[in-house]
Amino acid sequence: MTRKRQASRRTSKTMSDQTQTYTISERFIASRVRLLCVVCLAMPLMALFVNFWNIGFEQLGSISLKGVLIFVPIALIFFLMVRHIIRNLRRIKLHVGPDGLVMEAGARQQEARWDSIKKVVVCSLPSSAPRYVHIFPASGRPFSILPLEQMAGFVEQVEESVPTSTQFVVKRQKLDWDNPLLVVGLMSLAVLVWLAYRSLGGPGIHQNISQIYMCAFGIWFIAYGPF
Repeated sequence: MTRKRQASRRTSKTMSDQTQTYTISERFIASRVRLLCVVCLAMPLMALFVNFWNIGFEQLGSISLKGVLIFVPIALIFFLMVRHIIRNLRRIKLHVGPDGLVMEAGARQQEARWDSIKKVVVCSLPSSAPRYVHIFPASGRPFSILPLEQMAGFVEQVEESVPTSTQFVVKRQKLDWDNPLLVVGLMSLAVLVWLAYRSLGGPGIHQNISQIYMCAFGIWFIAYGPF
């Protein structure tokens, strides 16, 4: 949905001659950690469920021991990865001033003037609360802005700062992807579909679908990443 924006702007209370700095929302960081933990715990349980009918009771002990030996180092790597992600997220700072905005992530910086921005896309939750903002300047890489503290104020500040010719689009998500129950429910649905395919296609379909899944997951991870 593209908003119709008037040529005359009202004066925003958030705008001033001084630069305002935004940081990533701590609530967003906590929700992402919670989501990753739920997925990490659900995956081995679903793998056990998928192969349950092919496992004899006499094999459960040895399989459980092997599972622990495999899961513990994976959980350690996962913990270190989450710590690294959290540290990097907390280093992100977005400086917004009267002339433009600058995104700072450690030693890296990305900046754009207001008059160079051609398009702004705001992705909002089903509740209409803004979640992500994508800013497209005339040249250079687009800004992909994660949820910030005072996100609604930032979106209003951007809308009132960019030229009236800038395209301003609002996209509302139909599902709340931050809800762990939704993610686990979709994972469970995928497992049921997988069991149905395997029962219809026989054991030979396992390798083919696994390869397709790994390729699809790799493409998604490269394009979007866990955040």
